Amino acid sequence: ELWGGFVFISMDPDIEPLADYLSPIAGKLDKYWPEQMALMQDLTIEWECNWKVGVDAFNETYHVAATHPQLLEVIDDYNVRIECHKLHNTFYVPYGIPSPRVVDRQAITDILANYMDPTKVVLDGTGKAADTDPAVLVAGAVDPESFKGTSDQVRRAVQAKKRESQGTATFLPYKNLDDGELTDDYHVTIFPNTQFNVFAENIIMFRFRPNPRDPERCLYDVWYLGHASPDKRPLPPPHVMLPAGSDLGLALNQDSANVANVQTGMRSRSTDGVFLSELEARIRHFHKT
Repeated sequence: ELWGGFVFISMDPDIEPLADYLSPIAGKLDKYWPEQMALMQDLTIEWECNWKVGVDAFNETYHVAATHPQLLEVIDDYNVRIECHKLHNTFYVPYGIPSPRVVDRQAITDILANYMDPTKVVLDGTGKAADTDPAVLVAGAVDPESFKGTSDQVRRAVQAKKRESQGTATFLPYKNLDDGELTDDYHVTIFPNTQFNVFAENIIMFRFRPNPRDPERCLYDVWYLGHASPDKRPLPPPHVMLPAGSDLGLALNQDSANVANVQTGMRSRSTDGVFLSELEARIRHFHKT
């Protein structure tokens, strides 16, 4: 069956309808117009962990402070809204506002400035510069040099700019989205192994597949999909297979190293389980499911 431009296949002849399986996720994602996005990048890399460790790594923001300290300047890793459904789970991560762990609530740092005006630095699913439609970038751009507010006010300023441009950038779904959805990462885990990082302009899809040769490793697929104006819609890119340890950009490189350590730790004779915080409710839900 089809949904959102994706093809879902089941080997079970008695499988429930796809709409029932995806409920209530599909209804929440439809407003982002995923079926209109173009595939801009298609990567697979071998990760040195079991596929479930890969899923766990993105099902919480508890690890951000230790693993991605640079992101604390641009995301709120604590005030995250978590939702657990029958099979699937989600959270909303506020973007464009510093973490409560950041003491200086005034300064516009480099990473926050890049977020405000992505025409300067655009990061794709690998953390590298992307060839992205300029119309998408201008729609939400706020000039950090002329901005008079504090870091706490950046998120609202970007939301206002996007709302202002929704009448001209009509191929973007701004009119369908509430203010938070204009800026924040709506992260979805579709049970069992597929995740969407959903933004107003793009989706970064992760898929974790068991490695048939080694259960201590997995195949990690990264798809970058984005909205593009009709006259600049790119052709689908070739699939690229990368060896373990390949450069995926700073944040994903940090995750890659982290999950390898987690996999090693799980094999320690001193490990008989883990304690999960309230910020890790999605992990509890995933393993229970």
